[in-house]
Amino acid sequence: MRKYSFVIPAYNYKEYLVNCLESLNHQIGFGAEDYEVVVVDDGSNDGTRDIIEKMDFSFPLNYIYIERTEKSCRNVARNTGWRNAGGEIIIFLDADMILQKDFLRNLEMCYEMSHEIFVVGLRFMLHESVSHDQIKDGSVFSRLGSTQKPDIKYLEERHFLFHKISYNTASFHNPWIYFYSCNVSVPKKYLLLTGGFNEKLHGWGFDDQELGYRLFNAGLRMIINQKLEGLHQFHGEVYGVSPSTQRVLEWHRNIHHAYKLNKDIRKQIPKLKLIVCYALKKITWMNRINHKVLQKHRIQIKNKNQIEACKETVKALAAAKKNEIMVYDHVEDSDLHIWIQFLGRTESIVKYFPASRVMSEDSIKKYEKYLKKTYPKVRAIYLIKMAYKAFIHA
Repeated sequence: MRKYSFVIPAYNYKEYLVNCLESLNHQIGFGAEDYEVVVVDDGSNDGTRDIIEKMDFSFPLNYIYIERTEKSCRNVARNTGWRNAGGEIIIFLDADMILQKDFLRNLEMCYEMSHEIFVVGLRFMLHESVSHDQIKDGSVFSRLGSTQKPDIKYLEERHFLFHKISYNTASFHNPWIYFYSCNVSVPKKYLLLTGGFNEKLHGWGFDDQELGYRLFNAGLRMIINQKLEGLHQFHGEVYGVSPSTQRVLEWHRNIHHAYKLNKDIRKQIPKLKLIVCYALKKITWMNRINHKVLQKHRIQIKNKNQIEACKETVKALAAAKKNEIMVYDHVEDSDLHIWIQFLGRTESIVKYFPASRVMSEDSIKKYEKYLKKTYPKVRAIYLIKMAYKAFIHA
């Protein structure tokens, strides 16, 4: 049995899919016996099959074609993919994603610690098209300037949210809100347990989070691994571009159905609070844990020799009450970011920040100005009205 299976749904996305598949070739330290790729073609008519058959891969490729029907949707495609996958760990990936060749090596670091987890990776949002050759030679990643300190324009929304709260999921009320199926890994046994994606949720939005909620309630811990950042290929969609009216309607309808299907979800986040927080771009309001703090502790990790001592200090401080522990990792080349999340909920909250993702005051001001321009209050009111309209017609 292979350890990893990439599951990629695709519909008329051949140019992006070809780049995605090329980026999965030659994963460092992993061979054909270790991972496979399952492409679920959701009824494409753009020649996807023909172009894939001409490519050479270093991994086994399982291409599955599904006839297009009125019931076709991403959730059906993803479920078809993982059910036909032979891997122990399923990696859901969107067809427009590009991964680095050390992706599996960084993912393995998480699953060496436990299989009772689902692992979330992040994205950089490209603003221009890329060529197949740039995928092959890896030069595509130089578009960012430096993945160690990329330009703020390439970051996705979760980078900004984690900068405000933490990259430690144990410091969130509801970490499953950040479950995005564009780049997430789940043990197959838990997909079998929960049934996978809910095929009653059609269209765009919140189908990811609904599965994340069920996995979290099944006892899985969510782990953020910022080393799993991929590139989102440009096709007019970057952070700050408002979704279409149709997408907003689909998103709100899915929220409505998710709350009907999961009665306990409202105990964690009331539906109105969820909608308002998203509309006002104040998602941190429903996730930050408020706690009394008597003493703040800032721990700076400047070299690897400090890491073991840091772990002992963090454990001791976290076991006591009313501390706020903020760990700034300038090394970012160890298991510290994962180890901290495995501590779980402690008496005092531990916040972890990779130094390369800590934003300057100028960047924060630029971001806030950008939000006000892109999401003015009139936009928030519009989104809430759209939510009401969606519920009326659901």
